[in-house]
This record gives sequence, structure tokens and C-alpha cells, in this order.
Amino acid sequence: MSQLFDFKADYREYLRNALAVKSKEKRGERNRLATALHCQPAFVSQVLHDRAHFNLEHGAAINRFLHHNQEEAHYFLLLLQRTRAGTDELRTYFDDQINEILRRRLVLSERFKVAETISAEDKYIYYSSWVYGAVRVLLTVPEFRHREKIASRLNLPLEKVGEILEFLLTRGLVSEVRGELAVTKTVMHLGNDSSMIAKHHSNWRIKAIASLDSEAATDLHYSSAVSLSREDALELKKMMIAHLEKIRAVVKDSPAEEVFSVGLDFFRL
Repeated sequence: MSQLFDFKADYREYLRNALAVKSKEKRGERNRLATALHCQPAFVSQVLHDRAHFNLEHGAAINRFLHHNQEEAHYFLLLLQRTRAGTDELRTYFDDQINEILRRRLVLSERFKVAETISAEDKYIYYSSWVYGAVRVLLTVPEFRHREKIASRLNLPLEKVGEILEFLLTRGLVSEVRGELAVTKTVMHLGNDSSMIAKHHSNWRIKAIASLDSEAATDLHYSSAVSLSREDALELKKMMIAHLEKIRAVVKDSPAEEVFSVGLDFFRL
């Protein structure tokens, strides 16, 4: 589907792109849209040629036709009303709501819909060192679901691994059945407004620096300083977040065989 959130001015521009993506035969796709809206194909063509407008009822039907999720449906209706607005004051009102949605989508904790599941005190412990996250993700690999294996793989004392696992077990982040450890469905993620976010990032950046001394064929390190426009800087951030979503989708469906650290740095100097 054409990316709805890339459009913020006119819903008709988005529809032209979305229908083109759905079918190379634009006329046939428009006829199917007309059937879904209970209107004549000629009216759909008038709207797509910027000579008419759909109403809110049409907008709700379009959401069903394009299989928009709840967030996309809300955004599309705002975009429709913004385009139909007859005064600058009303258009600004909808612009503000659209921009707020786009702003929230640049915050990863909002974009990935992560639930808060453990106390703030426990989070301070969990994010105090890279080892808690490393132990937990290592448990997703079947061959590393025992204390000795974890200690050997991460080059940690067995006693330290025992302390970490005790914390993870008592906080419901890990389970143990007949001596075999496993990760629970609890999701861990920090928003960029968390007081622990700097510590979390620095933990893994330190590990990344350490990995430079023994870079493996699977590793990738890239550093650069660039100059670009403020508008393009926001566009790059959007692209990176979109790629993060793709990475998360691949990781979700990928068999657990090995563990890696994923990091991305992009900031104003």
C-alpha cells in the first residue's frame, strides 16, 4: 500500500497513488472503488481529477476498501476534512491534528505500541547493564537455554549469570520449566523521554566499540558526518524508522539461531 502517512495536504493525491499501487489498471480499480462507495465511476474520476470531493461517509467506506487499520483510518478522515476545509482557520485546525500524529510516529515507543509491564525501579536495574538484555535475547536460541551455556557464550562468570537470571525470573521476564529457561511475552522498550534512555544506548554503544577489535564478517560499522536541509533530515529519520519496522518484522519471523546487537545513530552535531 502507498504510504498514507507520507501525505499531509490532499487525500486525493494519496488515493491516486494507492489505487495505482493496487492495480496497474487504474480504471478497473476505480470502478471497484465506485461500487464500494455506491456511486458512479464518473464521480470517482471527478474526485481523483480534483473536480469534486468525497464526504465523510465515503471516507469511512474508503477506509474499508483500502483495509486501513484504526490509526490509518483516523488519519485518512483527518486528511479528507483538511482537504475539504473552506477556511484557513479550519484548515489549520486539521493541520495541527495531522502534524501531531506525524510527530508521535517519530517516537518509537508510540510507533511500536509498547506496553509498560515492570516497575520503574526494576527498569533501572534491567537497563543498568547490557548483560540483562543480552541474557534475555540469548534465551530465544534453543541451544542457550541453560545457565552454563549462557555464561560460556557471553564470557560471564556463572555466578553473575545466576544473579541476572534470578532477577529476570522474579520479574516475569523469563520462565523456567524443568530446568529449561525461556523468554516470556513481556516486551521491553524505552521511549526517548525515559531518564534511562541515555544509559541504555551508551551500554550498547560501548559494546559496539569493543566489537571493533574483533570485527566478524557478519558485523557492519558505518560512521559519517553529513550536511543536509532540515526537511531532508526529518525525511531521513522517517526512512530510518520505516527500516526499523521492516527489521522488527524480519526478526519476529526469523528462527532463533544466533544473537546480534542492532544499533542506529543519527543526530545533529
